[in-house]
Amino acid sequence: MFLVLAAIATAVAIGYLTYRETLEQNKRLIDYQLRQTALSLRDQGSVDDWQPDFLDDEKNDVVVQIWTIKGNVLYMSHPGIALPDRAIIGFENVQAGGQHWRVYSMRGRDRIIQVAQPYQIRHDLAASAALHSLRPLIAFAPLMALLVWLTVGKAMRPLRRLEREVTSRGARSLDPVSEKDLPSEIVPVVQALNSLLAKLKQAFDGQRAFVADAAHELRSPLTALKLQLHLLASARNEADKASALCTLNEGVDRASRLIEQLLTAARTEYSENSYQEESVNLAEMMRRVIAELFVLAQNRNIDIGMDAPDTLDVRGDAGQIYILIRNLLDNAVRYTPENGSVQAKVETSGDKACLTVDDSGPGIPAEERKRVFRRFYRSQGTAQSGNGLGLSIVKNIVHQHRATIEFGDSALGGLQVKVCFRAITYSQGGAAKPPVQQIVHETR
Repeated sequence: MFLVLAAIATAVAIGYLTYRETLEQNKRLIDYQLRQTALSLRDQGSVDDWQPDFLDDEKNDVVVQIWTIKGNVLYMSHPGIALPDRAIIGFENVQAGGQHWRVYSMRGRDRIIQVAQPYQIRHDLAASAALHSLRPLIAFAPLMALLVWLTVGKAMRPLRRLEREVTSRGARSLDPVSEKDLPSEIVPVVQALNSLLAKLKQAFDGQRAFVADAAHELRSPLTALKLQLHLLASARNEADKASALCTLNEGVDRASRLIEQLLTAARTEYSENSYQEESVNLAEMMRRVIAELFVLAQNRNIDIGMDAPDTLDVRGDAGQIYILIRNLLDNAVRYTPENGSVQAKVETSGDKACLTVDDSGPGIPAEERKRVFRRFYRSQGTAQSGNGLGLSIVKNIVHQHRATIEFGDSALGGLQVKVCFRAITYSQGGAAKPPVQQIVHETR
């Protein structure tokens, strides 16, 4: 409807402008005719005895007056019309006989010629000619509006089908929208919508799988806690109560760690709203995490060291990078046997910033290294307690930062994990500095 109204409004505007322009052109043409009439009388002989021949009811389309230079009248086409007896050479507008006149006067060799025409007559002639020029546009306007109506209606049918298809869907229907028979201008919008639906489907599927896995994993520790409470309640002496209470505390710690890891895994699932990019000092973040794990490493008599420059910046989410480093180092410390060693390194590799964690633990067999990123996956024969979420969280963070992660065999005898970030800034007071070995802690 809007396009039809716009087409009609455009036709009206064009018609009005065309009418005004044609009207002015016709008036100039009539002025030209007045001048030509005067020129045709310029060289005619004098009229000494004239008798005007006109009817009283005849329209005065053109009135002609001729007089000598001295003012003697030579000719009057309509003596009853009192035009001015003085003339201004050229065109002028005058008031005479109760009406407006358009007058053209010129000077010949021995005479003054004056040709006049009433304004109303010339306007009617010009307006009639202008209206005749608008006939094609007036006839075409309704046809144009009809064609616009039909064309837009036909073009809108696929959009109405698309609207019905989208509005009829339920909240769980995230299949792609059909692009069949859609106008080429709308296809990019539908493709963008399908891309969004695919992302939502992936996110919902991931959330459903995560909730199912979490429910399954929480069942065991909750059942264990319930059993430990029963053992505590049925203890017959103080020694049994103390043992049951200690076991219950360990179970609560494991459940708390599992819940903490579940919340972290949910928070690090890909979300554009939760990702806040900023400049992160990778070396300083590594030092901070090692300091926090100092007590855990000391209790297990683990040597933990670090090679890093003073400053090595990357672009990313500071909170998530902290979680990534914490999980890598925490796993290395927990899975390394007592009296072992863990070595962390932050360095540049081409145009990337890489952090590497080596340990002297049991490592991960090559055939299992792709499976360890699954949620709740734990290698067979692992003695250390855990819930299998640490590396899944690391993988999520690596994916969000468009980084890379690699497993390898460590020179210390265990596992080597290497994570590389893009777009680094490596500086110290505006100049690059070589890495400086910093021993954070050595227990032996």
